[in-house]
Amino acid sequence: MGWRRMVPYFWRERKSIALALGLLAPVALGNALQPLLLGQAVSLLRQEPILPWLQQLGTASSLNLLIGLLALTMVTGLVLQGLLSYTVQSVGQLMTARIRSDLFDHALGLDLRFHVRTPVGLLLTRLTSDVEAVADMFGNGAIGVLAELVSLLVIGATMMLVDWRLGLVLLLTLV
Repeated sequence: MGWRRMVPYFWRERKSIALALGLLAPVALGNALQPLLLGQAVSLLRQEPILPWLQQLGTASSLNLLIGLLALTMVTGLVLQGLLSYTVQSVGQLMTARIRSDLFDHALGLDLRFHVRTPVGLLLTRLTSDVEAVADMFGNGAIGVLAELVSLLVIGATMMLVDWRLGLVLLLTLV
């Protein structure tokens, strides 16, 4: 099944797909912020240099704030990740159901000679396995690859903001 044939199925779910794509960046950003907050907490406890606005608060207040921010990013990340997973899976299920319905209608509309020549098991296996492959491609493939790409970009940008020389060395090792 070519991409052009998939467009009507994607188009019907465009709002949910847009929501899923819109959730990719906040999820990646939340995942990138957690190590930064933890690093600041460790630096604070080891009495190493920390962010200037944290120094003004004092050790106990800064540590409490960092713990609160870390908990907030973790809970928010879990909620957003859950919403993303639910959205992707529901879109995949709806698309799969619509494709199956359309293929079933198409198979019923075929000439009787086709059904006489084609073994029932072959037709059913072909219809179900092909539709499952398309559903897996969307649910696990396309969105998964985009999520990893966005995560890589956000983590790369975060590394460059923290220390551009070290970030550049680390990013060059990925290439």
